[in-house]
Amino acid sequence: MTLQVALEALRSDAARWERVAHVTNSASAGAQTLGLSPVQLSWASLETGLSNTYDSLLDKTVRLLDEATDVYRDLGTTALLALVVGLIGAICSSATIVGLPAAPFIASGAALICSASMITGAEILKGVCSSADATLRQKFDNPGFHEGHWPPAVKP
Repeated sequence: MTLQVALEALRSDAARWERVAHVTNSASAGAQTLGLSPVQLSWASLETGLSNTYDSLLDKTVRLLDEATDVYRDLGTTALLALVVGLIGAICSSATIVGLPAAPFIASGAALICSASMITGAEILKGVCSSADATLRQKFDNPGFHEGHWPPAVKP
């Protein structure tokens, strides 16, 4: 694989992450418009706590989508930047390591750092999604509802 092919693949990946970030950002903007007043939600929403639960879920959803947007944007930018800086360092290097040119070692290190940053970003995103899942599941079993949970008809 040539350097040009590797850079093009990274640019493609970074563009894909940026498109995903745009989608999550659009979803966040759309979710922000979904607020409902207690009158619009239900006649009993204030009495049962449904209005507060709905507002809490909506706020959490918007916050999680904003976090996902930040993670996706940072993922593509950081990985590509790490690789480019490392490759520039490799190209500019005239040093040797044990009598061998240092450039291949520096370029390999840059590729490893790029890969590690993408894996780390994906793991961070996985953790954020797991946390969001747990939080949303807790919200769905809210004691404000009748008998402390959603009615059996709407449970999965």
